[in-house]
Amino acid sequence: MSLEPHWYSTIYGVLFVVRQGLVTLAFMVVFTSWTTRYEPFSRIVTEKPFHDIGKLMHGFVALWAYAAFSQFLIIWSANLPEEIPWYLHRIGSGWMWMALFLMGFHFFVPFFILLSRHVKRHKNKLVWVAGWMMFVHYVDLYWQIVPSFKEGFHFHWLYIVPLIGIGGTWLFVFFSIARTLIAATTGQFL
Repeated sequence: MSLEPHWYSTIYGVLFVVRQGLVTLAFMVVFTSWTTRYEPFSRIVTEKPFHDIGKLMHGFVALWAYAAFSQFLIIWSANLPEEIPWYLHRIGSGWMWMALFLMGFHFFVPFFILLSRHVKRHKNKLVWVAGWMMFVHYVDLYWQIVPSFKEGFHFHWLYIVPLIGIGGTWLFVFFSIARTLIAATTGQFL
């Protein structure tokens, strides 16, 4: 919201928290799947935690769609001149395809895939869904930020640099600490 200070939304904070919760659950699926390669986690972690996290992901996908649609509906129905341009920038000038992509692949596809009990209980399939959710989250952030600066659809290789730099550093530190904890728990270094 700070990129366009004249625009505001009362539900934007809720939408941001729901997005972060969804990505956190997706990361939990990937991380839990990674830990099941090693003892004692391979014996302890069964399909139930994956099923539970999959159900939570399913709920957060629905909650994201509800919050995003609520924001759109409130702003569009109020039809205030200071609020409408935010959506006009994001559905015009070539951005409509990305908005439709987000509707389809951030909500509809994951929602219907996560309805399946089989997908939620099969960790490899759930890891694919979680990876997809992390990718689509990046596309959603891109759709939130870039139209504030560019009129039409635009992609530059520098948009990936912060993701690699900050995300890579964070993942390196996270997995270093996780390896140390797993080694202390299991008595073996990974």
